[in-house]
Amino acid sequence: MLHSFLAGSLRRFRRIPLGFSFSDRCRLFRIAVLQGVPVAVRKRSAIFDSRLDSLTDELCSSTAIKVKSVIYALRDYEDLYVVDSESFVQPWFQLKRGDVFVDLGSHVGKYAVLAAAIVQKEGCVIAVEPNPESFKALEENVKLNHLENVVAFNLAAWNRSEILKFSVAPLASQSSIDRNCSHHNSIDVLAKSMDQLLLHDLKLWRVDCIKIDVEKVEVEVLQGLEETLTRFKPNLILEVWDKNIPLVKEFLKRHGYNMIAISNKLGSTSEWCVYVFCTAAHLLRVASLAGHRSA
Repeated sequence: MLHSFLAGSLRRFRRIPLGFSFSDRCRLFRIAVLQGVPVAVRKRSAIFDSRLDSLTDELCSSTAIKVKSVIYALRDYEDLYVVDSESFVQPWFQLKRGDVFVDLGSHVGKYAVLAAAIVQKEGCVIAVEPNPESFKALEENVKLNHLENVVAFNLAAWNRSEILKFSVAPLASQSSIDRNCSHHNSIDVLAKSMDQLLLHDLKLWRVDCIKIDVEKVEVEVLQGLEETLTRFKPNLILEVWDKNIPLVKEFLKRHGYNMIAISNKLGSTSEWCVYVFCTAAHLLRVASLAGHRSA
């Protein structure tokens, strides 16, 4: 327990240099202190626990951080965690000047903004995010970095065009398509197949890499990308949930793709996901997901 507490504290204080300005670094220090209060202490009072989180979110909402030369304006503590996580993806984020990158489930633009800086004006980034609040943050981060090569769409990637229920979770990164229409906090969102958007609406001439992080509906999103995958054979960085792994493997195999796990299992013992890198089989020999890294 002590080791876990110390490791968590180290991670929190390590973020301080990410502050864009001196004031931002001061706020990150205060955030690290607030979030460093031991869980045992926080559990003694729900009001105290809630107040600490509120103060943390308030500090984050006026904080900007700089990661790999890219600036992000934060909304809350979740944004700070998301932007400063998933380091295991970075080595597989293989883009170059002039590439076309598609970010499905863009959230606040963590990868979209970084990709735009890499591909520069010769390339472009297509960012798709259905959550209205996250989409606003995405647009703000694009403007903050003075990027003119990002085209953002407030819609859901899907396998056809329709209006869907979108479940807005307390943590924005966990919001998702509500296929059962059961969540009390659901909104209507426009959904569209990415083949329609990328090939017919935007008439893209190339697609080099697609990142898909869509909270358990990756099968439907892939179904809406069949024409794009067939025509351009882009690399994929894909979050796959445990129940969808067989369907995703079968779909990608049918389209000439192999995949390799680039993360251990993430989540709980009952429900978990894994990030995979996918590329056309004739371009790279890679290990299959089965038998690769496990938690």
